[in-house]
Amino acid sequence: MSQRCLLIVENDSTLEKEIKERREELNRVFQELKQKSDEKRSISKTLGETASKLREFRTKRGELVTIAKANKTEREKLKENVKNLVSKLKESKQEKKKFEYTDNPKELQSRITKIDWKVQTEVIPYDKERELTKIKKELEKKLKSAVKKNEIYKNELSTRSEIASKIFEEQLKHENVVKFSNESEKVRHEMITLSKKMAEGKDRMDVLNNEITALKSKIDEIKAYLNEKASKITDNRMDKTKKELKEKLKEVKEKFSKSKKLTSEDILVLQSCPDEISF
Repeated sequence: MSQRCLLIVENDSTLEKEIKERREELNRVFQELKQKSDEKRSISKTLGETASKLREFRTKRGELVTIAKANKTEREKLKENVKNLVSKLKESKQEKKKFEYTDNPKELQSRITKIDWKVQTEVIPYDKERELTKIKKELEKKLKSAVKKNEIYKNELSTRSEIASKIFEEQLKHENVVKFSNESEKVRHEMITLSKKMAEGKDRMDVLNNEITALKSKIDEIKAYLNEKASKITDNRMDKTKKELKEKLKEVKEKFSKSKKLTSEDILVLQSCPDEISF
């Protein structure tokens, strides 16, 4: 075999070795690309689930905040009611001071009734009647004062009862404000955690996108190299075949010129190179 043929064989061997190495590299890059793509899909799925969870938390927190605000508004109204009732109670106490201490209204009414009965059923001296009438008027005055004072007292009892009820309601509303505010705060912290997770996932996605782009570029580069080298090997082999065919044709020509018998292989060589046949 000629030196050029040996060179071609050696070059082909070297190229095949390089091609094998680059194909192995291509396989590794493909595996890495698959891993990165799988990770990207996984992160994308997680991001979607996290975003959905964030929307749920956002809705839930909005509801909790609304409830807490409503309870706070009602609590403030109850505070104002209590304040007004306390003012009313103070006014009532001041009003009550206007009336002197009096006996029980029922006892006063009983005494008035007895006087009326005595005047109507008994024959009494004029002076005595005038005295009883005077006493009756005093009793009626006291009765009026007693009735008014008694009404004020009953109103005070009602006001105190209402104050106690409003304070109890206010306390319940306050507890609700604290409860729903705390729940809202817990949800807010969970949202912060999820938001950080989202940010980390997006950062990782950016990194993966860059890495995937780089790997695809690497794949294109290796494919271009393999195509180029495969074409070169094909050209080398064609050159080698042409060289061998040319040498074989020369041998056939020599045999033909010496009138030696041609083999079927010799005839095939002549048929494959009709343009070379010139004796």
